[in-house]
Amino acid sequence: MLMPRIFLVFTVANRMSQTDLHQFVHDFRTPLSIISMGVEALKNARHDEAQFAQISMMILEEGVKPLDSMISMLGNEPNTIRPR
Repeated sequence: MLMPRIFLVFTVANRMSQTDLHQFVHDFRTPLSIISMGVEALKNARHDEAQFAQISMMILEEGVKPLDSMISMLGNEPNTIRPR
């Protein structure tokens, strides 16, 4: 399931103008940063079950779900993509 979604992201990015591509990258950076920092925080919280659960939920709610929504929208909104 992940590979087709990644392929969709790269296919859409390949058809964008430079300005749209810059915004595309910017929009993806926030949830990816949350996921990355959250994984690092999980390493430190591995011995505290409550903190581990809290960080895991934050990663899901603020990182994974928004990123999943953004990727899903790529296939549903062809009018937002301008060919080069």
